[in-house]
Amino acid sequence: MPIIFPTAKMEDAPYDFSFSGVKSAVLNEMNRKMLGEEVRVADLCASFSGKCHGGSFGEGNRSL
Repeated sequence: MPIIFPTAKMEDAPYDFSFSGVKSAVLNEMNRKMLGEEVRVADLCASFSGKCHGGSFGEGNRSL
């Protein structure tokens, strides 16, 4: 089951994006483990990879 991560984009700068929301979302998922909740590490990793390597951050590739 994929984890939906946020996307931060600047409206006036289509090639600008931020990883800070994604980093916070990953940290929040991992903090759930400290609370005794199940963390699906494989899903977390796959969702993070998909977000960074294609998903909403693919715009960065066009700027190169």
